[in-house]
Amino acid sequence: MRILTLNGSPAGRDSVNGRLLAAFAKLAPHHEWSSAPDLGELPLFSPGRLASGRPKGIASLAREVAAAEAVIVSTPEYAHNLPAALKSALEWLVASGEFAGKPVVAMTATPAPPRGEHCMRSLVTTLRALDARVLLEAHVYAVAGKLDSGGQPEDPELRATMEGVIGVIEGR
Repeated sequence: MRILTLNGSPAGRDSVNGRLLAAFAKLAPHHEWSSAPDLGELPLFSPGRLASGRPKGIASLAREVAAAEAVIVSTPEYAHNLPAALKSALEWLVASGEFAGKPVVAMTATPAPPRGEHCMRSLVTTLRALDARVLLEAHVYAVAGKLDSGGQPEDPELRATMEGVIGVIEGR
């Protein structure tokens, strides 16, 4: 199965969310994994820009979403909401349909509860506006201390959550 990971952190692959998403590929190497472009490098959405066509990075994101059989979105929360870079990237895809019917797992990775709860509502609302099929909403906390130096989940609770995410995607 081809699974796309979409990191909601504009800090990129070295962020907590980036490391969490990379750990999925190590946990389930039998799937084909791809990563969406780093959001910090993508232009902000505006309707006027859309009328001029998609910029290169957005076109790449759209192709990745279209090619995926499932998507895992993991994001931090900024001021109880989505990071602007993630919201903007998703807004570029509202009218084009790449997410329509696509199975998606929505995750928030934050330091501690209840952080991420408001962000999750916003993420799921946005994904549903894209007609994505949200399979699961998962909150994970303090991820940075739960991955070993090789990027594997060493914390039993985190490993169980990640295995559960993969199981939901696989239809188990």
